[in-house]
Amino acid sequence: MREKIRFLYLLFIFPVLAFADNITLKDGRIYSGAIINADAMYVNIQVEDTITVQVPHTLVESVTFRFADVVYLLSGEEMKCKILEEKFPNLRVVTIEGLQEIRLADLKRYFYNSADSLTVQFLPETGSVFNNEKSFKEEKKLFKQSVYLGITGGIIYPPGKEWQNNFITSNTLIGVLLQAQFGLCMINHVSVYCGYTYSQYDNTTEGELSSEVNTGYYHFGVEYYNSFNEIPFIELYIGGDIGLLKASGNIYTYSYRNLELQDETASIAFRPKIGARTYVTKNIDVSLSAGYFIAQEKSFNVPSVPDLEIKLPLNGWTFFASANFHFPVKFW
Repeated sequence: MREKIRFLYLLFIFPVLAFADNITLKDGRIYSGAIINADAMYVNIQVEDTITVQVPHTLVESVTFRFADVVYLLSGEEMKCKILEEKFPNLRVVTIEGLQEIRLADLKRYFYNSADSLTVQFLPETGSVFNNEKSFKEEKKLFKQSVYLGITGGIIYPPGKEWQNNFITSNTLIGVLLQAQFGLCMINHVSVYCGYTYSQYDNTTEGELSSEVNTGYYHFGVEYYNSFNEIPFIELYIGGDIGLLKASGNIYTYSYRNLELQDETASIAFRPKIGARTYVTKNIDVSLSAGYFIAQEKSFNVPSVPDLEIKLPLNGWTFFASANFHFPVKFW
């Protein structure tokens, strides 16, 4: 009978213990609730909405947190812990192995309460950065350094009305955009990158007449990004790139019908943009961006009509989504 009662007790109490912080005493008793903080003498745990218990360190066998923090270092190492206090030049944390101090300069970022439970034998004194609430807030430190590779896909809207004045096109002309980029995050809030963007305008009219213009854009750019307290897990950024633009293709005109285009020289183009990004893992971010592509009007030679020169505007709004993979590095 006693064993049955003990089994029913454990069956009832286990879900409570599994979804709360626990302080296990040396005599076997357990306090379950939410750990608020710890000082030199006590660990303070809220066991009910209005009741807080002070448990002396000398009586504690172990402390179990329902959620643990995760710290990511520039070296690529990640550490499961509870963050206690930021005391320059170090960050104090407690792990399963005990109290540890990490140099702030070696930090990349850390997430509060993003991992499952952590049990420690002793909880040192906590400070102002101790956070034991379930949160997806991301704290970014001064040296967030990485090399990244990315891929982008999107659409571009060229000035369709200008095209329709000279060429046979449908009402809406939309181009597809693919881009590969390589970048560096060397200082806080700033990244630089270079890349190649391929765009294709493939347009078919109601009469099944098809025009196609392909562009290649080699560019170099800079982005400034920042996060805000209201949406700490999302970074907003503004930036732009400048580079050289080449184009080719074939189009239908009212006078000459099908014409093959040849672009003899590259022209300068510029693309300001704004966007937002978030990290889906410790090394991968995804972003959504919008910008405006500003390019010199392209002049094309037509091999089939030697004396003919076709001028084509390639300005347009761009909307794209990106994914970047970051490799942690340390420049200084």
